[in-house]
Order: sequence, then C-alpha cells, then structure tokens
Amino acid sequence: PVPGSSVSILMIQDKTQNDHSMNVNVTPKLFNTITDEAGKFTFNNLHLETGVEIIAQKEGRVFFSSYISGSSASERFRYSPGQENIKIIQPKEARIEGIVKEKDTGKPLAGIPLMLRGNNNYHIIGQDIIYSDANGKFSITGICAGTYNIIYVPPRDSLAEWLAQPKSFNLEAGQIVEVQIAEISPEKR
Repeated sequence: PVPGSSVSILMIQDKTQNDHSMNVNVTPKLFNTITDEAGKFTFNNLHLETGVEIIAQKEGRVFFSSYISGSSASERFRYSPGQENIKIIQPKEARIEGIVKEKDTGKPLAGIPLMLRGNNNYHIIGQDIIYSDANGKFSITGICAGTYNIIYVPPRDSLAEWLAQPKSFNLEAGQIVEVQIAEISPEKR
C-alpha cells in the first residue's frame, strides 16, 4: 500500500439513460482524496449507476491511470460505487533528467517544448508538455519501467523554429537517466 497518494476521478460514466452511456472528463481536483495509512481511499456521493476511471499520484512514485486510451465508449468503466478492495500499484518512479543543447554550438536552449511518448508514439496520460528551463534543463518524473521516446513539440500556430530527432530510452523502476538532447538545430527556411 502507498499511504498519502492523491487519488482522483478522471472520468465518470453515467449509464442511467436507457443503456446509453455518457462519458465525462472530470477535473481531477473536483473528485480528489488521499489514501490513508493502509493505502485505502473513499469517494462519497457518487450515483449508483456510474462507473469511474481513476488516477493516482505521489512524488517519487509512478503515476497511475486506470483509463486505457482507445477503449470503446460503450465499455463499462472499471470501478463503481460500493466497490471494495481496489488495489493501486505505484512502484518507485523512473525519471529522465536532461539538457537541451543546440547541435552546432552546444549552447543550452531555454523554453524548448518536449513530450514523453510511449514506444509506439502513444500519449501517456499524466505526461504533459514540459519546457527546458533557462539553463536548458528538464525533468520528466512519475514514469513506470518501459521504453519511451522524448520528442520535440513544434508549435501549432506557427512554423517550427527547431528540428529534432526523437530520443529513445529503456527505463527500469527507480532508475534515473541523465541525457543530453543535442540534435536540436535551427529550422532552415
């Protein structure tokens, strides 16, 4: 059990309307609780005909999400009111710490948007875009063991200022990987 983990409802499914489901993304702060010393948690005031998907996070531990991206809207969500003995497994996190440098000069680059992607380029719930700091440094935390790619995220509403190749990593639980992303180079126009 992991005491002190923040558990939130990510999505709610209502099946009261003639077996048509309605899935709603929820702001995690709306339904949030903390696990007790035994790792247990409770959400009150949920309708009996709902299903929920949850997330859990604690510093130094893997980010947990019960939601599987791409599952059918007609599938019943995993958890329902009154359900007991839900086990959330949060092993020690793996972490990637690095620095973004310009390929030609080796100069650290600030404000470069990066994102962690799964081995098959899938989005990882709980992992948002991160930016390199004033010294080009970045840190990605809460990662479970596995193979990942770090990608440069070009802007949506303008031309990219940089070009970069994805970096691939194999991580083990509790491992901290330090990396330099030096393949960033100015976009030639």
